Amino acid sequence: SYACVMAQACVDAKTDKRIVFLNNTAGSGVNADVRKITDAGHIAYLSGMRPALAAISHAVKLKPPPVVDRTQPPVQYATAPLPTDEAAGFRLLSDAGVPMIGAETVGSRDAAVRAAQRLGYPVVMKGVAAHLPHKSDLGLVKLGLNGAGEVVAAFDALTATLAKHARPDAPGKIVVQATAEAGIELIVGVRNQKGFGSFVIVGPGGVLVELANQASVRLGPVPPHEARAMLDETAAGKLLRGARGKAACD
Repeated sequence: SYACVMAQACVDAKTDKRIVFLNNTAGSGVNADVRKITDAGHIAYLSGMRPALAAISHAVKLKPPPVVDRTQPPVQYATAPLPTDEAAGFRLLSDAGVPMIGAETVGSRDAAVRAAQRLGYPVVMKGVAAHLPHKSDLGLVKLGLNGAGEVVAAFDALTATLAKHARPDAPGKIVVQATAEAGIELIVGVRNQKGFGSFVIVGPGGVLVELANQASVRLGPVPPHEARAMLDETAAGKLLRGARGKAACD
C-alpha cells in the first residue's frame, strides 16, 4: 500500500533527525503491515492526529528524544498473552496492583448462581465478546440482580443475545461481577508505543466516553499533580468535585 511505501521511505531516509510516522485518524488503529516496517526501522508509529501531536509536544517539552542507532537490529520485547475475557483482564490488573471488582466467567446457569453467591448479591452480569464493545446498547449488561432466579433469567437472556451477535471465531462469554459502590465513572488507559514511550489517557467514563468525547493525554509517567491537571482538562474534574447536588468523590 501507499502507506507502506511512505513508511519504508522514512526507514530508508539518511538523516539523524527523529522520525515519527502517524495515522491521521485513530478509529481504525494502526496498520499491521506498516507497523512491521516502522518497528524494523525503530520509528514510532502513532494513531490519530491529535494524540500524536500532543505526544510529540510533551516529548519535546520533557526531554530531548534519544538518539536511535538504526544500523542495529530492533529490540525484541517479550509480551504476555492478552486476556481472553473481561474477568481475565480484571485479574491481570489486580495482579499489577490495581484494585478491581470481583468477576468470574461462567458457562452455565448453576455456575452463574454459584459465582453470584460467592461475590455477594446484588450482582452484575454481562455478555462480552471482543467484537461487541458497546454492550449496554445491545442489552448485554444486567444490573442489580438479587437472588438465584434473577441470575438464571439474566443468564438465559444474555445467552440468547450473544447468539444473535456471535461470530464463529468469537462466540462470546458471560461474566458475573460484584456491584461497585456508587461513584463517578472514569476511563483511564495506558498505551505503550515502542520507540516512543507510554501514553496515559483519562476522561469521563462509562456512557460518557463517547457522549462527552473528552480525554486528556500525556506522555507518561504521570505524577499526582499532573494527573489532577489532566482530570481538570475534561469534565471529570468537575464531576469528582461534585455536580448537580452530588457529593464530591476522592
